[in-house]
Amino acid sequence: MAASCAGLGASCQFDSDCTGGNLCIQQTCYAACTAAEDCEPPYDICQPYARQNSGGDETVKICVGEDFEVENNDAGNNCEQSGDCCQTDAECAALPDFGPNAVCGADNRCITPVAHPEQGILIRDRTTVDTGEQPADGGLGADIAAVFVRPAATEEATGFGVLLDYSPVNGADGPADAHVGAAPLLDAQGQCVSGGFDETALPLGGEGGYALFGFDNADGDRLRLNNGWEAVVIEWGANCGAEAAADSYDVFFCTAQSEGAAIDPVTDCSKQLNPQPASGFAAISLD
Repeated sequence: MAASCAGLGASCQFDSDCTGGNLCIQQTCYAACTAAEDCEPPYDICQPYARQNSGGDETVKICVGEDFEVENNDAGNNCEQSGDCCQTDAECAALPDFGPNAVCGADNRCITPVAHPEQGILIRDRTTVDTGEQPADGGLGADIAAVFVRPAATEEATGFGVLLDYSPVNGADGPADAHVGAAPLLDAQGQCVSGGFDETALPLGGEGGYALFGFDNADGDRLRLNNGWEAVVIEWGANCGAEAAADSYDVFFCTAQSEGAAIDPVTDCSKQLNPQPASGFAAISLD
């Protein structure tokens, strides 16, 4: 079967910028392959390519033509020859071939970022609640204490949850300033927050209640979610004390329909990330 052609040749920074399962190599989308039979002319060579990701070194295979610069493979792409080596965004913005929107990429080479629609994570409560009984943890249904994203191979957070939309059920309500893109303070085990329930918990109220989050880095810039990352959800469950209720929730990956559009929780969050119901602390892959 021939490799997918969706998005081939498009500019990119990450694999997630490429459609159809294509891979981002040297800021360009290429089709993935396992053998030459997967490729079509003029890109009929299944070329191994060494690269780094959040989990370390890996070798992938992509469909390329005879003019693919193998010597640039994992070697900085010879930016000294092309004149687009960089250390800062300002250097790139000053280059006539790039312009004011250019940035200095992770490989210290200037790139022009691709326009991206908003991305986020939706957490939807799946807890059956008794509205006539006050739960042990103080809130109906799943109570979200913290949400952040990080590379799967590390314990260090990359982005911190910013509440974009909050739709609880059964009259639940929580502090509006609990999720504003700041790093949460965690307990010694890293499984719960160190603050109190009333200051941190965002009750969803039971089945159907949800909260939608975008993610900002430490500088307050909105992040695009990357391959190899995971979403960490801290919900007030057993991880936060023996008296906490056993609530459950699902986690969905969301992408807005177009750049500048808000994420629609109904139509833009169809990709469920957790294969089984989650409860308490959960680290869930974004892949």
